[in-house]
Amino acid sequence: MYVYLNPDYTGLLTPNEKGFYEVFPGQTLYLQIKNIESFFEKIQVRVSYEDIAGEATERGEYWVLDPDGERFVGGQDPDNPSNFQTIVWTVPSDAVPCNTYVVQYRNALDRSSIYIASSPFISRTAHLHVTPEIPLGTIGAISALFGGFVVFRLLKGRKTIMVPAKFP
Repeated sequence: MYVYLNPDYTGLLTPNEKGFYEVFPGQTLYLQIKNIESFFEKIQVRVSYEDIAGEATERGEYWVLDPDGERFVGGQDPDNPSNFQTIVWTVPSDAVPCNTYVVQYRNALDRSSIYIASSPFISRTAHLHVTPEIPLGTIGAISALFGGFVVFRLLKGRKTIMVPAKFP
């Protein structure tokens, strides 16, 4: 699986060393699945993110492109430039940070077994890993809470000496 940031399938997003594509809530992604089984003519693509009803996010059905034996969906057919498929998924704004989602596909004609798209960079399942939108904001908030606690403990731990007041 390849993940792109632009609708013309440029701006390739590379996974981290663990195979995770770091994505953010509200971010729009353009997906491409390559090396699809030879017996598939049309596939149904979905993302494992479940909506409120508990259903995986369906992305649609796509005819498998087969230029020069490289079977894929998503992107432009080099043999026929007018044949362009877009598989788009916008990470929901309510997606829980640190959750991981996979892109699944199956033969659309007979609804056979479900396959999980793998990473082309490492031999492992490709994952879309949702990260907090502002990681430094999270770290800053935790630091501010810890700093406030330290100041509170310093002030509370001071001994107060009572001095009698003198009035003229």
